[in-house]
Amino acid sequence: MKSFKLGEDGDLVIQDGELLMVEGDEELLQCIRIEFSTYKGEWFLDSNMGVDYYGKILVKSPNYAVIKAELTAAILREPRIRTVDQIEFVNFDRAKRVLSIKFKATAWNGRTLESSEVIPGAG
Repeated sequence: MKSFKLGEDGDLVIQDGELLMVEGDEELLQCIRIEFSTYKGEWFLDSNMGVDYYGKILVKSPNYAVIKAELTAAILREPRIRTVDQIEFVNFDRAKRVLSIKFKATAWNGRTLESSEVIPGAG
C-alpha cells in the first residue's frame, strides 16, 4: 500500500512543494504509529481504534503486563500483522508522560518488522 508520509508531529510531509509518500514496511510502521497515537474512543468512525491510555496506562498503579497486552492488541489491530513477537519497555517516565518501547512483529507476508517508538503523553 501507499500512504501520505506523516512527520513526527503527525502532519503531512511536504518537500519541494510535493506531498511525500510511504510504502512497504515504512507505511506499515506508520499505520502502527497512528494506532499508538490515538486514544481509544477518540475517533468516532472506529471507537475500538487506539490505545486505552486512560483505563490501562495513565492509572495510579500501572501494571506492565496489562500495558504490554494493550500495546500488543493495538499492533495486532493492523490487519497486515500476523504476530507480535516482542515488546520491550525502554523508558516509562510517568513524570514526563513518555513511554518508549521497542517491538518486533511479523507481517502476513513473512517480513519481520522492528521499531523503536516514543509514545508521548502516555507516561
